[in-house]
Amino acid sequence: MNVYTIFVSDHISLPVTMHTHNYYQFIYCQKGVGAIQIGNNNYSAVPGRAYLVKPMEEHGIMPMDSLRLIEVKFTVEGEAFEKSLSQLPSEFEIDEYLSLRLSFKEVAKEGLSQRTYSNEATNSALKLFLIRLLRKHDVEAVESKSHSVYFDTPHRRSSPEDRDVEFVQVIDYIEKHLSESITLDDLASLAHFEKSYLTVRFKEIWGISPMKYVNWMRVERAKVLLATTDMSITDISREVGFGSIHYFSRYFKEKENMTPNEYRTERQRGI
Repeated sequence: MNVYTIFVSDHISLPVTMHTHNYYQFIYCQKGVGAIQIGNNNYSAVPGRAYLVKPMEEHGIMPMDSLRLIEVKFTVEGEAFEKSLSQLPSEFEIDEYLSLRLSFKEVAKEGLSQRTYSNEATNSALKLFLIRLLRKHDVEAVESKSHSVYFDTPHRRSSPEDRDVEFVQVIDYIEKHLSESITLDDLASLAHFEKSYLTVRFKEIWGISPMKYVNWMRVERAKVLLATTDMSITDISREVGFGSIHYFSRYFKEKENMTPNEYRTERQRGI
């Protein structure tokens, strides 16, 4: 995986005429109105939706209003992974799926930053995001001669980036069992790692410990439910896995600088 460039682009009136290039381009619509043409297909540019342009695929951008896009241009190494990507469609819903939204947010955060090791972190985050995208669209792993493009025994992997893929299992488990009790023992057993090694490697990849990530995910899911449903705070705290509404409210305020009710009020007013 090699990210060529990542940037935020504002298209106001002038179109980007049809053209091709020999790398992948992932386009995420952040806001605005317009159209993305890929080959013979025209797609409405909708906030929260994304588009994948494959190598040598003709494409263009037609803004109808101020159109803000996050664009990632990248190449991939390995015939097996490239074959898997070739099976993906050209258009995706991203914001409707919490796991995809958060994964792409991590790609953008690392890619647009100037922090130490940002290139390595961006490449790792992008590969994890693409694997989640492949899973969401039920693309089967393409077998290479030596190992699967997805999972293999750690000693056979050739790079740190490949080893990071192991943690996709852990993240997926957290998301699927968020409403249940999740312990560090559970996650270590799933990944077949010692707890200490899991914690160290997880922090290297995601920047926080596994259990802090669990609570962060719970808060993120709670924010979605607060903004889009009329569920009670008690029901939401239970739905996202907090054992106590008091602990949930206290933890939410600590992280968001407002109570769950205050967050709901602001979001529903469109602030």
